[in-house]
Amino acid sequence: MQTIVLAVLLTLTALASGNSAFGQPLVEPDVPTGLLERKGDKIVAAPAEDLALAKTYHAFKDKGPLVAGQRITILTHKGRYKVGEPVRVLHIL
Repeated sequence: MQTIVLAVLLTLTALASGNSAFGQPLVEPDVPTGLLERKGDKIVAAPAEDLALAKTYHAFKDKGPLVAGQRITILTHKGRYKVGEPVRVLHIL
């Protein structure tokens, strides 16, 4: 079984004016607008389905415990997989 690991960096801070540090308005500041994955020695855009899953993070209830002010949450598209079925895992820090 092949497991592909993705890394998501969520920027959760915004200026009081409603703009990001890059001067762009933040409609949903805790929702990622892009997602990357490693393929061999390259970093490339992840599939749209993975980005859609990452966008559900803010509503995901079981994010795990905070440890020293941080948490790591993993998300998968489904709760159960068949033997040999590919599993894509999003790691959210």
